[in-house]
Amino acid sequence: MTKEELLEDLKELSKAIDDRDKFIKEQEVMLGKRDAMIAVRNRRIRELRQELTDETRWAEAELKNVKRMDLEVNNLEAHVGNLKRENADLWRDNQNLLDRAHDAEREAALRQRRA
Repeated sequence: MTKEELLEDLKELSKAIDDRDKFIKEQEVMLGKRDAMIAVRNRRIRELRQELTDETRWAEAELKNVKRMDLEVNNLEAHVGNLKRENADLWRDNQNLLDRAHDAEREAALRQRRA
């Protein structure tokens, strides 16, 4: 090989090395961008997990409140049932007293007529 051919080969090799270096740098830039995108996604995933955790805690607290209120409603319904029974008993007692009063009035009227 002649000196010119060797120089030509050297230039080609140098260009190939430069091209390879350029390609590697481009790949490093792309990897950096990809790493940045992954970091953004990972941060968003952490944020969403935290939101989900917060909402789950809130939902559990609300469920606890609903169960407590349901128990209160059941207790109130039982109390209302007792009050209705008491009211029915009072109405019955009142009706019995009224019936006895009417009976007493009739008896008094009959006694008056007989007398």
